[in-house]
Amino acid sequence: VEVPLAQIATWQKTIVAKCRDAGKPCVVATQMLESMQKNPRPTRAEVADVTNAALDLADAVMLSGESANGDYPDLAVATQRDILEAAERWDDELFEPDLEDLDPALALARAAVECQRVADADAIVVVDRER
Repeated sequence: VEVPLAQIATWQKTIVAKCRDAGKPCVVATQMLESMQKNPRPTRAEVADVTNAALDLADAVMLSGESANGDYPDLAVATQRDILEAAERWDDELFEPDLEDLDPALALARAAVECQRVADADAIVVVDRER
């Protein structure tokens, strides 16, 4: 799909949202830390790109040349992890839902998130026996 250059970011956000609405996994792979193929530090724009993918709730982000044939593959992976963790922490601080208005259908999921935070668990695993 070709879109006007000025609309790339908004198209990305729209596509991620549509994937989430449809229950489809969404991977953002947009030369996330491309400059790290030759440099030990990403550009500010690259950091913002990774951060925005996390805040848009993409299921995954992907590196390619940075980790496949770059000069700093381990550092690129560690940098992306650090950026994602910082974005998730910031989003957790920002998003504190009003429990009075919480949809009852989401109450169990919200409780699971709170348990994960209190226990400092690395993950939440859900087993769906209906499928």
